[in-house]
Amino acid sequence: MVDELLLGFRTIARERRLRLLVGLFSAQTFVDGMLNVLIVVVALKLLDTGSAGVGFLNSAVGIGGLLGALAAAALVGRGRLAADFGVGIFIWGVPIALVAIWPNQIFALVLLGIVGIGNTIVDVSGMTLLQRAAPDEVIARVFGVMESLFLLTVGLGALAAPLLLNWLGTRGALIAAGALLPLLVLPAWPRLNDMDRAARVPLERLEILQANPIFSPLPEPTLEQLAEALEEVEVQVGEEVVRQGEPGDRFYLVNDGALEVYIDGNLVQTLGPGDSFGEIALLRDVPRTATVRAKTAATVYALDRRAFLTAVTGFGPSLSAAEAVIGMRLGPAPSGIVRA
Repeated sequence: MVDELLLGFRTIARERRLRLLVGLFSAQTFVDGMLNVLIVVVALKLLDTGSAGVGFLNSAVGIGGLLGALAAAALVGRGRLAADFGVGIFIWGVPIALVAIWPNQIFALVLLGIVGIGNTIVDVSGMTLLQRAAPDEVIARVFGVMESLFLLTVGLGALAAPLLLNWLGTRGALIAAGALLPLLVLPAWPRLNDMDRAARVPLERLEILQANPIFSPLPEPTLEQLAEALEEVEVQVGEEVVRQGEPGDRFYLVNDGALEVYIDGNLVQTLGPGDSFGEIALLRDVPRTATVRAKTAATVYALDRRAFLTAVTGFGPSLSAAEAVIGMRLGPAPSGIVRA
């Protein structure tokens, strides 16, 4: 375990992009730790709203996070994701400083709502960027290091907040905490732009995954990781992609062309672009329940067993969607639903 953890640290230290992302992420969680303390002081001393005000201010951050989720959905597949990450970091800090300039209750709620929006944008874009930057063989270790750093920096931020309050007072501490992130992200902006220019996002594959009921519930970083893992397979007329009774090792998405589905030699369905097959053998660990043969020349995307099972079984809504699809496909054969 120690060796694996150290490998994660060594990977981050070696990769310039990872160092930048981890550094900014750690700064954001450090300010998050300070904010946990400062919100209480703002409610009790600056706004004089009492203990109930603490709850309202925290709720504003949460509501902002929900609104940010709507914006984050549009981040999937964006080539300028590093710029989005930088914007998220920036708007995480500035509103905290503005609370000190005009200590108004409604104004503070709106500003902390913006912090919540920035928090969601940072989480989605940052995790996706880390996934792009980290080598596949050590990605789990890199994320393990990140989680450890998050816990450490949140704790350090909570310890630093009382010191700032004692030294600078309430308003001074808010301004110092809020200014930290913009001061860090602005000099890093050229490097974030370089990351965007180097990014290669498989948009077509992402769109196919998002349109599929099994994958559409998955988080955005997972979708992008799966899009990278898809393997394009060209199929000729009459070629069998899977055969009934054989072991299953892949899941398939149809990109173009037409394929026919046979059960016990009987044609039951024709598949076209956007359709998929192969999940029953993987999720049920049984032989293929149907044969799928190319009616025309076709292109399909294949996802290997491990990547499919890790993504689908590791996320409840996606697994439920997959089970619903299997439920339909294992219905009576005359229904015409593919069973593979």
